[in-house]
Amino acid sequence: MKESKYGIFISLLFTILSLLGAIFLTNTWWQNFSFSILGGSLCSLIIFIFNYIIQMKKCAEDIVIGIYKINRFGFSTLFSVDKNKSLEEILQVLNVIDDKAYEAYIKTHELLKGTFFFDKRRKSLSNLESDIDKLITKIYEIESYIEVYKNEALKITRKLYKILDDLIDSNKLYIKSLKMAKMFHSTIHSLEEFIETKEIKKKCADRLKKSI
Repeated sequence: MKESKYGIFISLLFTILSLLGAIFLTNTWWQNFSFSILGGSLCSLIIFIFNYIIQMKKCAEDIVIGIYKINRFGFSTLFSVDKNKSLEEILQVLNVIDDKAYEAYIKTHELLKGTFFFDKRRKSLSNLESDIDKLITKIYEIESYIEVYKNEALKITRKLYKILDDLIDSNKLYIKSLKMAKMFHSTIHSLEEFIETKEIKKKCADRLKKSI
């Protein structure tokens, strides 16, 4: 992505210089040479711009999918009927969501660095990056607590389960990533943008219940 960004800069520079040369150089040979450079640099500029747009869109969609995986993978590893897990199991869940959150963070940082300084979308990206960073920090805090205060943590596994369940169940990051992706011309959408997650789950559960 950054390669396309720099390619746009370079090809735009050559386009401007060759255009000025074609206009102001009086020597026929230099004018012809400038026109030939202008044609090549203009084609390169168009190609770089198209590649840049496509890469930005793909990266934005990768972020949405990455954040979606935090919730899905986290839920599948955390789920317990009695809403409790051993410390070993809790650490496994933390490892899963930390891995997915870090992947999303890297992609968000990559997309942020790939934007131009005047791009208005940078603010939304920066906010999303900050929110993912807060999630990673929270995960690290829980891991550190378990490591430093293991005996105390053994007594409050249900409370730790509740903290993790709240982190995973929240769809704020997911909704924010969807809105961000649309700024990059993504067509990814979700019912969660318009309907409460609990309502969606209830309707899906009711449909399955009727078919059983």
